[in-house]
Amino acid sequence: MNAGVEAAQRKGIPSDRQAWNGIDGRAEARLRTRIASIDLVRGLVMVLMALDHVRDFFASGGFNPRDVTDPALFMTRWITHFCAPVFVFIAGVSAFLHGERVGRTRELSRFLLTRGVWLVLIELTLVRFAWTFSFDLGYFFSQVIFAIGASMITLSALVFLPRGAIAATALVLIGGHNALDAINAEAFGAAAPVWNFLHEPAMLQLGAVKWFAVYPLIPWIGVMAAGYVLGPVFTADRATRVRSLVGLGSAVVIGFVLLRATNVYGDPAPWSAQAGAVATFLSFINCEKYPPSLLYLAMTIGPELLLLAAVENARGRLAEWVTTFGRVPFFYYVVHVAVIHAMAVVFAWASGAETGWLFGPFPADKPSGYGLGLLGVYAIWLAVVVLLYPLCKWFAGRQETPQRLVAILSLGLHQLEDCQRQRCLREEADKPHQRPKHGNAGRVDDGVRQPRPEIDVAGDHGRRARIVDGVEDQHQRRKDDQVLDRVVVGEHHPVCPFRLRLVVTGGVSQRTRKSAHLSAIQDVGHPHQAGQNDGQREPEEFARHGVPPISGLRIRS
Repeated sequence: MNAGVEAAQRKGIPSDRQAWNGIDGRAEARLRTRIASIDLVRGLVMVLMALDHVRDFFASGGFNPRDVTDPALFMTRWITHFCAPVFVFIAGVSAFLHGERVGRTRELSRFLLTRGVWLVLIELTLVRFAWTFSFDLGYFFSQVIFAIGASMITLSALVFLPRGAIAATALVLIGGHNALDAINAEAFGAAAPVWNFLHEPAMLQLGAVKWFAVYPLIPWIGVMAAGYVLGPVFTADRATRVRSLVGLGSAVVIGFVLLRATNVYGDPAPWSAQAGAVATFLSFINCEKYPPSLLYLAMTIGPELLLLAAVENARGRLAEWVTTFGRVPFFYYVVHVAVIHAMAVVFAWASGAETGWLFGPFPADKPSGYGLGLLGVYAIWLAVVVLLYPLCKWFAGRQETPQRLVAILSLGLHQLEDCQRQRCLREEADKPHQRPKHGNAGRVDDGVRQPRPEIDVAGDHGRRARIVDGVEDQHQRRKDDQVLDRVVVGEHHPVCPFRLRLVVTGGVSQRTRKSAHLSAIQDVGHPHQAGQNDGQREPEEFARHGVPPISGLRIRS
């Protein structure tokens, strides 16, 4: 039996797969709950988003029904109003959490800028094709992905401001933009399209190109900035986080009810008493989305905050099922639009309806007599969600392997270090310590070469990694860092003259390897602290991704 396993057994630490699947179970449970509260809510709104888009392609009515005399259709549309605000708000929270991980404002700004530009380009190419099934470059539109990208670009500049200044900016953009409702784009003359992109949605004619500016940017920038400002709440302990979310969410909901009741400010369409109580209630919650009014955002973000608090303890298959969608939001978005669109083409062809409107500018006028009732829409929606689940689970698995490598380092490496330190202490008791020669051939004691213990980590989809206690060799380390074949992830042992290295052998990008390097160095504790913080370690990388420790760990020499 090798030395690492012997040391583990002497210290009461289980070895092999059982040990590393259960590393620091209490910390793992806390971390998984913490990230699940975000992924679960995001997954839920992704599922609801599919309902809205199925209705767009399959229902017989228009694309934005707001008739309060048809409660079923109204609520089918209204419930999906939560999608875009949650999507954008959580993007702001995620931006803050990413900034905490990288630790430098300039690096966060560069990430937001490049990611924002990438999202804008994807909206104008891949997403556009998924909606139109057309390569005609005479028509473009800017929807939620465009708004998220543009908001990220703006946030890349805002992050250099103090947090209070960012909060004030968010409040002004969200709360004050309805004061601009009376300003029309025509007042700006040739610059009118700029105002359309910022605040007043319109179908624009830009030379030979038609552009449908659907998501005006001013309020959405405010929503993302608000999510960024609220980011520290998600780094707090669970009790503080829940208390903050419940308090703020309740305040926003109450503020919505009071302000909406006055009909004074916050939405261009005041509510009014209708023939019945149900229609009156629907009129009360019938707020403007294009652009999202102050009351629309309060009506959606307030309950979102309460829901984030409510799902802190969510468990079970349904929660895990919905969370899967929340872990791959962009993949889900692109794929679900393309799948729904393709199904609509098949349905239109099979039913003998005109299919031309499905190949070109969107939204388009549906042919007379086309479409399903609400029961049919809901049936198609459920079929789409069930169809997308295995695809999203597969894609989430493709993403998780590098993250699990970091998790296993962050949660378990301190125990491995302790085992190795104990081994070195026993060896030192038997003979004097001799610092090893430089190189990668293993440790040398009294002229006898000792094999290096290593850990094999078997990941999903054939990806593997190996953690090796290599000797310190500055020249070799520089060479390894250049080719990213080995990544140094440990600190010097006070007794053992070697460092721990992570070797990723396939399927992981260069950026991920660098991220694993930096995160592991940040999260792995000093060897002397091993065992002192059991059950209390909350490495940031694992907290953000909420993945369990990787399975299939073996220690050998």
